[in-house]
Amino acid sequence: MNAAPGEVLGLADAASGPAERLAAAVYRASARVHRDAAAGVRRQVLALDAARYGDRELSARITAVAVDGEADARWGVDWAAGSAVSHRFRHTLTGHTGRVGSVAVAVVDGRPVAVTGSDDRTVRVWDLTTGEQ
Repeated sequence: MNAAPGEVLGLADAASGPAERLAAAVYRASARVHRDAAAGVRRQVLALDAARYGDRELSARITAVAVDGEADARWGVDWAAGSAVSHRFRHTLTGHTGRVGSVAVAVVDGRPVAVTGSDDRTVRVWDLTTGEQ
């Protein structure tokens, strides 16, 4: 968190093992933000990106890193999704026969879920980890 973003990108190019390549991908996912962001903001963005790539353990390790001049993080990322992640974390939720007009997300019993409401007069609960109802 305390390294200059340009230096980190140089190190990311040298990543060799799977864990190192994942960390490099996480950093590159929001590299445009790192240049102008304070170290505390970079910590938040990196933790979110690690979760978006499906590595909650890496996200927790990033959150735990001390940042000069910042209080320890008092939060953590339980799950996240986004457009820059692997297709493995994206699902098409099929089942409604009408237009979906409502979506809510939550964590139930430790699992991320979405609740959808449709013009077909049904409400469905989806496991966001598997994409199944």
